[in-house]
Amino acid sequence: MTLVWDKFPASGSELLTMLALADWCGDDGGSLYPSMAAVAGKIRASEKQARRIIQGLVKDGYLTVVGNEHGGAPGTTKQFRMNTQKLASLPDLPKKPTKTAPTYVTPPVGVTPPTGVPDPSHPCPLTPPTGGSLTVIDTLIDTSRERERAPAPATLPPALPTPIATPKEPKPKSKSATTTYPTDFAPDTTAQALAQNLGLNLDEEHPRFADHHASKGTRMADWQAAFRNWLRNSAKYAQSEKAPSKTASAASSRQNGAGNTLAQHLADCRSKSVKAIPENHPVRTYMNTVGLDEVMQQMAWIRFSDEHTTGRSKDVLCADWPGRFADSVRGRWYKLWFINDAGVQLTTEGQQTLRWYDAQQQERDGGAAA
Repeated sequence: MTLVWDKFPASGSELLTMLALADWCGDDGGSLYPSMAAVAGKIRASEKQARRIIQGLVKDGYLTVVGNEHGGAPGTTKQFRMNTQKLASLPDLPKKPTKTAPTYVTPPVGVTPPTGVPDPSHPCPLTPPTGGSLTVIDTLIDTSRERERAPAPATLPPALPTPIATPKEPKPKSKSATTTYPTDFAPDTTAQALAQNLGLNLDEEHPRFADHHASKGTRMADWQAAFRNWLRNSAKYAQSEKAPSKTASAASSRQNGAGNTLAQHLADCRSKSVKAIPENHPVRTYMNTVGLDEVMQQMAWIRFSDEHTTGRSKDVLCADWPGRFADSVRGRWYKLWFINDAGVQLTTEGQQTLRWYDAQQQERDGGAAA
């Protein structure tokens, strides 16, 4: 930290950031892997501003990324090393001159100051009056005249009575108190009729609704109304999934056929001993370019194939299944990952999918996996 104080040429937020990093790292500049949230908290700035400052320090050579440059497992951060050699090679910052108190000139030894010379800072005459002493106050103020000119003491008005504070009435409690998902929740007759009108399977939608809100700790004022909204959104989602993608429609028009289901496509691939997504398909290059590792690519295919073989979209017909899968990756249909400066990271949905399919890995049939 002393090296930063003495050598680092910048100021403001950049200096605060370097001081915070120096406080975290070792003497050699290593062991430095702070999160952007921690840096932002140290310098009293937003995470976006802290990330911009860190990038600038890396660009200027004061920091070096030594690990996890493109992200990795969830929760990991970039690893840095502070360039202490560069700091040591910089010249010391100029120190501001300190102000010194003025010194008084003393007369040389053997010289006696003259007498009878008036001091300009002292207005008193040198000779006091006969029979008395002379002070500075006596020479400047005629006290008798001052007393004559002094105004009479002002009469203060009577004090006003202190107002009595009226106690505030407590605010009434909200009528719409929220609760977490009740374990004994059961869809009412309105929800059952709505599910039947929308063509939804209530035995499938109810467990999904319960798992979703129980896992998130959601609080609701009306769980029956929330479930009815869930049913309406499920119907909209199922309808949008059944609509063919632009890629699939184009491929269908080129092949002059309506296509087949994904289950039929996978069976056809197994019979021909080919992969469902060819090795030279552009989607593989796209996933590698954006930084999806092998695990994330496998998760994207498993989630896609599960949705189109046993899920809501199992009856969807398509003439270009590799193209439809590419649309799902580019459009992040299932919200499994997000990308930031640390690389590609799994979302909460992605982590749930990873845990679920890891537990089911031994039971899955991977013969036609991508």
